[in-house]
Amino acid sequence: MPVISVCSPKGGVGKTTVVANLAYAFSRAGTKVIVVDFDPQNALRLYFGLPLNDDRGYVTTPHNDWASACINIDKNLYMLPFGKSTKEQRAALDEAMAEPDFFKNVQGGLFNNPNILVIADFAPGYTQALESIASVSDLICRWFHFLPMRPPFPYSLSLCLAV
Repeated sequence: MPVISVCSPKGGVGKTTVVANLAYAFSRAGTKVIVVDFDPQNALRLYFGLPLNDDRGYVTTPHNDWASACINIDKNLYMLPFGKSTKEQRAALDEAMAEPDFFKNVQGGLFNNPNILVIADFAPGYTQALESIASVSDLICRWFHFLPMRPPFPYSLSLCLAV
């Protein structure tokens, strides 16, 4: 059940890019990978050639087995997109994920499988998904974006902390 969660309190720091590159690297090395987009923006799909007008996703079926909603991208690489949603559907998903052990019990087939590496991408800031998935995450990468105040650092630096 290896689960890597990539998150940040701020947007625009490269979380989605890191998730996509990790997924490609592990899948090409022979590991079966499922990337899960927990961000309603649905931007992760663009890294895998899925257009934004493709409405598929798990958001409308929180209590169904999400493994059946995975899209095969490449050899050993699958994606579980968030999907097109309404405010009410996102609220229902948050309510479902707030249930104790949601990812162990309801989505256990996906998140408790020792033969699958799950890499999760999150919306900026606190989300119910991030709190809920912590119980099954093996590694949480929190990205912080530092903006230097003066030269000689005209670029930003990122730092990944594992907890």
